[in-house]
This record gives sequence, C-alpha cells and structure tokens, in this order.
Amino acid sequence: MEEKRPFYGWNIVAGSFLILAMPFAVIFLSHSIFLRPVTEALGFSATQFSLVFTIVAVSTAAVSPFMGKIIRKYDIKYVMALCGAIVSISFGVLGIAKELWQFYLLSVVIGVFATGITQIPISYIITNWFPSEKKGVATGIAFAGGNLGAFCTILVISNLMPKIGYEKCYFILGSVMFVVTIAISLFVIKGKPSDIGQLPYGTKETTINVKINKDEEEVTGYTLAEAKASPVFWIYIVAIVLLGLVFAGVQMHIPSYMQSVGYSLQFASMITSLVSIMGILSNVLIGMLLEKAGIKKGMLIIGVFMTLSVVCLLFGKTVAFAILFAVIFGAFIAIASMGPSYLTSEIFGKKEYGTILGIVIMFFQLGGAIGPTLSGFIYDSTGEYTITWVIFIVLLIVTFGTFLFAINLASKKRIVKDNVKHM
Repeated sequence: MEEKRPFYGWNIVAGSFLILAMPFAVIFLSHSIFLRPVTEALGFSATQFSLVFTIVAVSTAAVSPFMGKIIRKYDIKYVMALCGAIVSISFGVLGIAKELWQFYLLSVVIGVFATGITQIPISYIITNWFPSEKKGVATGIAFAGGNLGAFCTILVISNLMPKIGYEKCYFILGSVMFVVTIAISLFVIKGKPSDIGQLPYGTKETTINVKINKDEEEVTGYTLAEAKASPVFWIYIVAIVLLGLVFAGVQMHIPSYMQSVGYSLQFASMITSLVSIMGILSNVLIGMLLEKAGIKKGMLIIGVFMTLSVVCLLFGKTVAFAILFAVIFGAFIAIASMGPSYLTSEIFGKKEYGTILGIVIMFFQLGGAIGPTLSGFIYDSTGEYTITWVIFIVLLIVTFGTFLFAINLASKKRIVKDNVKHM
C-alpha cells in the first residue's frame, strides 16, 4: 500500500507567506519609510515623491487583468520567478536614481511586474489548494507575511538609514527580495494540487467518481462576462476602489503625519511598526472572522473599527490616541490585503477567478493610486493632515456601506455562498 504523502498545501501557504513578506511588504506597505529621507536629500515635495506610489499602483492596475490570464496559461512558478527578479532589481536600482523621472520610470517597471509576484498569483494558488474549507485561515496566514515583512523592513531600515543612507537601503532590500522570490517561486510553489498528484484541502479521495465531482465543483462560479453583466459586480467595484483609496492614503502617510505633528522619526517608525505587528495577527483573525461570522457581519464589524481608528488619528497629537490608532488600524488592516481576493472568491466563485480577480485588483490599485497622492496634495496645500482624515472617515463609512449593499444584493441573487444566506 502506497504511503499517503502529507498535504502539500501548507507548504504553499508558508512559501506564500515568505514571498509576501518581501516584495509585497516592501513595495506596498513599507516603502513610505523612504518618503521623508528621499525628499529631504533630493529636494522633492511630498506630492512629487508620493507620485511614485501612485505610478506603481497605476502600473499594477493596468497589467492586473492580463496577469489573471497569464497565470492560467503558463506555469505559475516561472511567471513568479521572472517577475520577482525584475521587481527586485528595479527596486534596488532606485538607490542610484537622482531625478524624478528616474524614480517614475523605475516605478512603472516595478508596478508592471509586481502583479506577477504579489496578490494575484498568491490568491490564485491559495484558492486552488484551499477552495472552501480553511480558505480564510490559509489566506490569512499567507498574507500575514506582508505585515511581518513590513514590520521587519521598517524596524531595520529606520535604524540603518541614518547610518548608511537611503541609497544602500534600497540596494539591501532589492537583494533580499531577489533571493527570496527566486528561491520560493522555483522550489516551493506548485500552482495546483494536481501538479503533484494531490487533491485540494478537504477533498476525500475515496473513488474516482468523487474526484470527478469535486473537480466539477471547483470550477463553479461566474465567468468574467457573467460577472460584468451583474450590477453586484459594479457596486462591489465601487467599494473596492474606495477601499484601496482610503487604505493607501492612510498607510503611506503614517510616518509623514506623525513627524508633521512633532514626533521623531523613531516614534513615527514605532507607530508604523506597531501597525505591522498588529497586522500579522490581523490576517489570521480577519480570515477566521469572515469564515465564522460570514462576510456580512464580518465586514460590518471591520468597517466600524476601521472608521474608529481614523477618528483616533485625528487626535494623533496625543500619544495615547496615536498608539490606539496603530492598534485598531493594524488589527483590521488585513481587509485591504486579503479582502479583495477572499471576497471575490466568495461572491463570484472559481470558474474564472484569476481573471475576475485581475479586474478587481486593477480597480483596487487605481484607488490605491489616488489615495497617497490625495493625502500628499492636501498636506502640501494646507500644511497638515486634518482635512485628509475627515475625508477618509466619511469615505470609510461609504466604503463599507457599499460593500454591505453589494453583499445583500448578491445574497438575493444567490451568488454568494451559504455563509451569507444563513446569517
């Protein structure tokens, strides 16, 4: 009798965790630590350098729909390895950029190829290995890598930068990203359980017929055309755009805001690190919350606390409120990293999940492109962030209200799984 091999899906989760701990964390979560050092050294304004984040987001958005198709057509581990190499080298080269156009050009390259090493391929792989049972937990653990990577990056770089300069910090991060992404992509990642003769988590391999039925079940859901024809999709997209706008607008300006109200770079880094520490736990907790409470109640709870966190930010001049913001915001921040992939899978199914997720990520990144630039523009115009936080509080209420409306409408149309129907 052939010995049953251990389920490889948890190796995939661990590998995804490590990949998201570097390129995703560095590019999308902790790059803001470079904002003030670079602008002070090279004479750029906050708005000008914030456009770097915007260009990355726009480039990622533009390519996302195509990446959703590419990862279904080609061996995903080679796509991830190639994209990881290009992103890593380009990020390291930022260390020798001196002109704005050089930062902008490299940001285009980073954004284009980041689509092949971050959310879209990781979400696609996790959904293949965990189509239903434990999907929230597996997704949460994988995306927790982003927060751990951000925490470590901010902790190390904020201490190194004053000693060796931001230029060498770019080189160091690019080198580490290169090693991690290439090694994990080529030697750990397996796109589907069938690639190594296994079945998705929770599938019982008792008879051939069961296997066939399971395979059929795994591809149920909406095609892209069917999804785009549904009003639920476009309501959901509005919420996705707003989610990206608010989270990027807040996330990328935390260090700058803390310093603008009188705190030191070390305290600003500590607050940003605290957000990342809480975010490590947040991914698993959010995954469990959405699985146990259902996406309707789960999103309501998340919306209430996220709004409360930005209210605390309004009073961030007081140390207690600054810390309270970091704790609450960090505890629920995972909805921005894993939310789009998890919600898209729950609402629209697996039939063309990669392609639909590519469109969703495109709109999410478009929102993320607007947020940091909006925050930088308001700060440059007013010299403070108060108006920005008030705007974001209102937008958070609208964002989660829109999500709940889309979920309710989806439930009525019976395109959401049973966890919505039975709430």
